[in-house]
Amino acid sequence: MAAKKVEALEERLDGEVGNMKSEFGERISAIKGRFSNLEEMMKKMIATLVKMPPEVAESTALEVKE
Repeated sequence: MAAKKVEALEERLDGEVGNMKSEFGERISAIKGRFSNLEEMMKKMIATLVKMPPEVAESTALEVKE
């Protein structure tokens, strides 16, 4: 009888661990997507600043820092 209880607990634990792995995987995937979007936005901002004349880019950078 004790062996059956242990087996039932093991099965339940395996299910819970599987659910946690799945949930963490989904969350990590979502975070990676957010960082990817942030990276693309930063690349676009840098490209825009590089295309600007130095005086404009410098004044824009100072405005952002303040």
